[in-house]
Amino acid sequence: MPQTILGIPFISFVLWITALANFIGAGLVWPSFRRERAKLIDSFFVWCLGMALMHVFIGVGVWTGDMIWLKFGFFFGLTGSAYIGRIAFL
Repeated sequence: MPQTILGIPFISFVLWITALANFIGAGLVWPSFRRERAKLIDSFFVWCLGMALMHVFIGVGVWTGDMIWLKFGFFFGLTGSAYIGRIAFL
């Protein structure tokens, strides 16, 4: 397994691929989110965005070694997870 892909560390590359998958998921939910405004769709949309941003920022943090990016990533991960956690209380 290579240590870098296109000059990007392997871990960051994988994190950004998963972020892309989450952005695609959020994009697929976007029309329903704008049309219906149901709590379940809202929660899933925010979760997809939160996970996508978490993977982007953690990938940048791993690549640069700067802790502030990791903290932003953990913030978005916790926010998205907390928002989808409210499904249990619907």
